[in-house]
Amino acid sequence: MNVSSDSASYTIPLGIFRDEENKTRAIRRAKQSVRWLVHRLKADHLLTLTYRENMTDIGQLKRDFDAFRRLVTARYPDWKYVAAREKQDRGAWHLHLAVQGRQDLNYLRTCWYKVLGCVGATGAAVLGQVDIKASKSKDPSQWVVTSGFGAPLEAQ
Repeated sequence: MNVSSDSASYTIPLGIFRDEENKTRAIRRAKQSVRWLVHRLKADHLLTLTYRENMTDIGQLKRDFDAFRRLVTARYPDWKYVAAREKQDRGAWHLHLAVQGRQDLNYLRTCWYKVLGCVGATGAAVLGQVDIKASKSKDPSQWVVTSGFGAPLEAQ
């Protein structure tokens, strides 16, 4: 692809243009998939699992989420969610989960703290946080995507 201006002309390799175009389409498809999954689940709450430290290891994030999911489903075998990871500006990963209905926040926190190894800790010794927000929109799938939901990590 040739690009020219008044002062210069240069060539952009076609592969780079296609890669960027493909990336844009993939992001759009991923967001549509998340909206569809959240709508199908009838999710109306957004659960966020965070780390206190600047956790940048995506493999560790996946292992921690798997352990958290196992603990939660041991007590609530029919627990449904749509999960997506998000990277903060500082480079730290955290998780968003779209869920349906009221959640046992104390139990979810206990599970997350158990995964992080800080059960019973208080103050600065707590290694992460669990937050939950109810949807304020009539269409939760729109609310979730605008709340930092990226490409789906997993749907259950």
